[in-house]
Amino acid sequence: VGAARNRDQILAWTNEALYSFVHTGPPFTFDVRLVAEGCGLIAPHAATVAGGKVYWMSPAQQFFVYDGAVRELTCDVGTYVFNRLNFDQKEKVFANPIGQWGEVQWLYQAAGTSASSDCDSYVNYNYNEKVWSIGSLERSVWRDAGVHSTPLAAGFDGKLYYHETGV
Repeated sequence: VGAARNRDQILAWTNEALYSFVHTGPPFTFDVRLVAEGCGLIAPHAATVAGGKVYWMSPAQQFFVYDGAVRELTCDVGTYVFNRLNFDQKEKVFANPIGQWGEVQWLYQAAGTSASSDCDSYVNYNYNEKVWSIGSLERSVWRDAGVHSTPLAAGFDGKLYYHETGV
């Protein structure tokens, strides 16, 4: 379904499991290992690296983190998010880091909330404080600060937006 590069490995997900690919050189080039089952990826871009860890949303209606081991994140808004998620549009789920605040954000399209099939909602996880938040935001993709001094996101109105710049 998707992949993410973290430290000295590439993590790759099916819809049900997580695998690790570590470069070992000839003759096999990569050592492939099953890391965990029951923790697949809901969409190709539903995983992101933040704070040295990998976070993702699973079709098992859970959130996970990998820091050498797979752990389910306790999510007090999980039932709300997964009850609202338009599973017909789950391929559009997009995860992104917000490094300035120690957060990971998932953009998703809520069922019955929009005339379009675009992402219109988010769920954030602050991994420093272990706090979840939810809200509405119409964005298609997000790029954390780096090249730009603040995060940059694309709206469905054809505009680019600088985020985290004020109230």
